[in-house]
Amino acid sequence: MCSVENVQRSNVLQNNPLVSLPNGRCRINQLPPEILSIIFKHGVENRNSPKPEDLVEEEQDSCDDETPSSASSDLSEEEPDSCNDETSSSASSDLSECLPFAFLVSRICKLWRNVALEMPSLWTAIRVFNTECHPYERVVAYLERSKSLPLDICLDHLSREALWSPSVENDNLKALLTLLVPHLSRWASIQFGVTCYDHMYTFLKAVSDPSVPPATRLQDLELFYSSDVLGPQASLSEFPHLTLFGGFAPLLKIVVLMGVHIDWSQDWLRSAPNLRKLCLSCHHMNVRPSWDAFSAILRGAPALETFDVGYSGPRDYPGEPLLLPNLSELNLTTSPPQEVISLLGKLSTPALKTLTLDFGSELSDYSGLVTRLAGPATRAMLLPVEQPCSLLRSLETLRIKDLQCDDESAEILYRELVNLKVFDLPRCRVPWTFFELLYPRWLTASGDFDSFPPRHPQSRFVTFLPSLKDLFISGAYSCDIVRLAVLRRDAGVPLRAIFMTPRHPMEPSDMAWLRNNLEKFEIIDDPNNEVLEGEDVA
Repeated sequence: MCSVENVQRSNVLQNNPLVSLPNGRCRINQLPPEILSIIFKHGVENRNSPKPEDLVEEEQDSCDDETPSSASSDLSEEEPDSCNDETSSSASSDLSECLPFAFLVSRICKLWRNVALEMPSLWTAIRVFNTECHPYERVVAYLERSKSLPLDICLDHLSREALWSPSVENDNLKALLTLLVPHLSRWASIQFGVTCYDHMYTFLKAVSDPSVPPATRLQDLELFYSSDVLGPQASLSEFPHLTLFGGFAPLLKIVVLMGVHIDWSQDWLRSAPNLRKLCLSCHHMNVRPSWDAFSAILRGAPALETFDVGYSGPRDYPGEPLLLPNLSELNLTTSPPQEVISLLGKLSTPALKTLTLDFGSELSDYSGLVTRLAGPATRAMLLPVEQPCSLLRSLETLRIKDLQCDDESAEILYRELVNLKVFDLPRCRVPWTFFELLYPRWLTASGDFDSFPPRHPQSRFVTFLPSLKDLFISGAYSCDIVRLAVLRRDAGVPLRAIFMTPRHPMEPSDMAWLRNNLEKFEIIDDPNNEVLEGEDVA
């Protein structure tokens, strides 16, 4: 038995490019540095980030070391540029479980290390967790080795099982920001999430210090306060005036402020000609922007394409409607019905193609909102063309995550969606009528609808959502989905693709029929999967 295992092991090692040939050279080290650089680049882009608890104290070496670090001391000092035995392969496997990719490849051998250290692009993504033990040496190494390239920074302080008390954690954050903020002019993106608002305030003060350089390369700013409650309820006047980034961040394309409020009148936010996505959520009424500040932000972002708003927005709505000429996606979440209705009454969106409705409240009736959506679209004073049709008529993608309304409102909604091509519908989080109305109906002589083929030969089809091609659905039975696909096909409005999370395990026969009769059929395990975003499912 041992001999068989040895033979199998020998065959595996013989075909392993990381194990030396009889002449003592690794085949993978025969690749030129240019090819290794390309491989390393793809490794950084595709490797999943390590878990916080897996991160260890990395790399004590200076940038100009010529030998592998102590973690890979099993590599031969006589042949530092070759991976020369089975042990080194095993060591590399152990390291790969805990080290960020850049550090991993820089510790394999001398050749790889030299290539990695000469690749500034390998060291531009800095991620720090609040469950790490003093990541400062690693951060310093990234800052030095990335040279002058733009930096992508993620400070993840969302874990509730941090190693430190809040006060110690805040001191650690200050020490970390002392390293990062002097390089603010190199920041391309910053993502910072906290569960303690004091930590967020520490960050805001650090990037508002008069000594900080302007954020001339910053394109992505995402700040998150995640807690069981909303952010601080104190009014904006109770906080010192903080001007982030010296008031200058001209390249911003993405701004996300979830539970985080700032001085809404700052120049960098009021004048953002490159802004493509704006997300405002989880703001108490007394820290929301005034209408003047809110309208100035949107007017100062003429290129805005995506607007996410949930339990946020202006404190009041006294002004004229705003024209958002390039807004193609609007996501409305977790807001009371009247707030959403008031907001829609102030936004003119002639280019809107995608709408998300996710209100997550069984206690609120959104029938009035549906009626508002189906009514005439808001027309801005500056819009030269009349816009009498509802904004629903221009939609091509609708995502309903959670929407409670009466049956009449559901039918009003469906009647307006004449150009809808992609529909995301959670069967268990909306009234049954939303699913039932997807079936073709036969109009009887009395003017009523019948979901079964009538006996009278002159009865005619009435099908809602006639342009629908791709359906994302969760919580439905497979037999109902097959019946839906059959009836829409027979009615002349066939579905092209169905992506579903079934309510129960699917019948093999149903699955086979769907795969054989649709261009695409896919089972999605996660009902919140965002597979439809920006994808062509053809």
